[in-house]
Amino acid sequence: SLAGAFSLVIATQTTRALVIGPSLDVDGPMTVKATRGGTAVTLSIGVGLEFSKASGGTTIAGNLSVNVLTSDTEALVDGVTGAVGGDLSITAADTIEIIAIGGGVAIGQQTGVGASLGANVIDADVAAALRGATTNISVTGALVVTATNDKTLRSVSVSAGATKDSAYAFTISVNIVLGTTAATISGATIDGPTRVEVKASDESNLQAIAGALGLGLDGNGLGGALGWNQVGITTTAGIIDATLANVAGTVHVIAESTEADSLMDGTILAASIGAAGSSGSSVGGALSINIVTSAVSAEITRSTVTAGGLVTVTATDQSTIRALAGGVAFSYTSASSASIGAAIAVNIIGETLIL
Repeated sequence: SLAGAFSLVIATQTTRALVIGPSLDVDGPMTVKATRGGTAVTLSIGVGLEFSKASGGTTIAGNLSVNVLTSDTEALVDGVTGAVGGDLSITAADTIEIIAIGGGVAIGQQTGVGASLGANVIDADVAAALRGATTNISVTGALVVTATNDKTLRSVSVSAGATKDSAYAFTISVNIVLGTTAATISGATIDGPTRVEVKASDESNLQAIAGALGLGLDGNGLGGALGWNQVGITTTAGIIDATLANVAGTVHVIAESTEADSLMDGTILAASIGAAGSSGSSVGGALSINIVTSAVSAEITRSTVTAGGLVTVTATDQSTIRALAGGVAFSYTSASSASIGAAIAVNIIGETLIL
C-alpha cells in the first residue's frame, strides 16, 4: 500500500503606515503604527496500512510539507514640517507565528517505510523611521521610535515504520528564520521633545522536533532523523545625520536581540531523535545542526544631540541554542544481532555587536 500527504503554503504580506511630506499642526499626540500578527497552522500526515499476509507486501507512507512566509512591516514619517503638541510615536511590529506538523506512518505485515520531509521558512523585516533632510518639526512630548520583530516558528516532523518484517523510517526537517529589524532617526531636525527613545528589538524563536522510529518485529529496523535549524537576524537602532535640539530629558538608543517566548525561551530549541528496534539488526541515528547568526548595532553617528538628561547607546544579544540529539537501537532476540545507536549535534552561534 502507498499513502502520502502534501502541504504547501507560500504567503507574502506587506503592512505599512506612512506619513510623507505634509506640514503638521497637531494639537495633541500623534501615532504612526504598523502591526502585523497572526498564526499559520498546517497539518499533513500520511498513513499507510497493510495487513495482507501475501508475500512481498510493502507499505510506504510519506509526507512533504513546505511553508514559506515573507513579510514587510514599516512605519515611516518622512519629509514633514510643523509641530506636534504631544507625544510622537512611530511604531512597527510583527508577531507572525507558524505551527507546522507533518508525519508519515507505515504499518503492515511485511516491509514498511515511513518518511517525513518538512521545510519551513519565515523571512520578516520590520522598520520604524523618522527621516528626511527636509524633516523639521517641534515635539512637545516624548519622541519614541520602536521596531519589534517577534516571529516564531514551531515545527514537528515525525516518521514511523512498524511491521512484522523489516521497518524503515526517515525524517528530514529544515527550519529557517530570517529577518531585519531597524529603528532610526536619520537626516531629520527635531526640537523640544521631553525625551527620545529609539529602540529595535528582535525576539525570534525557532522550536523544532524531528523524530523517526523503525520497528521490525521479525526483520531489521532503521530510524534516522536529520534536523537543520537556522536563525539569521540583523537588529539596528540609530540616530544618523540628525539634529535633536533642546531635549528636556534622556536620549536612549537601544538595539537588542532576546530569546523571550510565551511557551519556552530560547532562540533555537531543537530535538532530533532516531530510534529502531527489531529481532535482527537495528540502527537508530540522529543529526542535529543548529545555527544562529546575529548582528546587533546601536549608534549615534554624525548627529548633534543636546539633552538635559542621560544619553545612552546600548546593544545586547541574548541568543541561545538548546539542542537534544539522540540515537537509540535495540534488539529483543537472543540470537546474534547488531544494534547501533548514534547521535551528533552541531551548535554554532555567531554574534556581532556594534556600538
